[in-house]
Amino acid sequence: MLEVKSTGMGHLETYLKELQDAAAALHLNFPIPEFDAANEKSLEDAIARMEASVEERVAPWKHNQTVRGMAEETKRRFRDEMLKKAKPA
Repeated sequence: MLEVKSTGMGHLETYLKELQDAAAALHLNFPIPEFDAANEKSLEDAIARMEASVEERVAPWKHNQTVRGMAEETKRRFRDEMLKKAKPA
């Protein structure tokens, strides 16, 4: 009987598990840092803190390009939200 050993499925399972774990890390209790909307330096510092927090959360999967993309998208969304809050009414 012919036996075929496939290692591809194991890699796929690992990849999908990494995506699942990273998504959970990015979406679990993720507060936006507070900042003074009238102070540009305060906003810049808050954005830097948020970006560092995102990077810290995805650090275990930094080798996974899809996770890197998720992290960049998360940073963009939070940055946009923070900039929107900082705009004068």
